[in-house]
Amino acid sequence: LEEALGEAAAKEAAIQAEIGDLRAEQDIAREAKLAAEADLASCLDAMEATHADLMAEHSRAASLQDEVQGLEEALREAKVESDGHKDALRISQDQLQSIMQECQCPINHSLLRDPV
Repeated sequence: LEEALGEAAAKEAAIQAEIGDLRAEQDIAREAKLAAEADLASCLDAMEATHADLMAEHSRAASLQDEVQGLEEALREAKVESDGHKDALRISQDQLQSIMQECQCPINHSLLRDPV
C-alpha cells in the first residue's frame, strides 16, 4: 500500500509539474496575444493615418487639376485674343501702307515690320 501511495504521490507531483508547465505556457501565450493585439492596433492606427493622408493628397490633386484646367482655358482665351490683336495689327499695317501710298509719302519700312 505504501508503494502504491508513493507511486500516486509521484504521479500527482508529475501532474502538478505538468500543470505548472502548462500554466507557464498559457501565460506566455497570453502575453504574446496581448503583444500581437497591441501591434495590430498600432498598425491599424498607422493605416488610418496613411489613408487620411492619401485622401488629403487626392483632394489636393483634384484641386490642382481644376486649377490646371482653369489655367489652360485662360491660356486658350489669351491665345485667341493675341491672334485677334495680330490680325488687327496686320489690318492697321495694310491701312497705313495704303494711306502712305495714296499720299505718295515715302514709306518708313520700320513702321511696317511684321509684328508676328
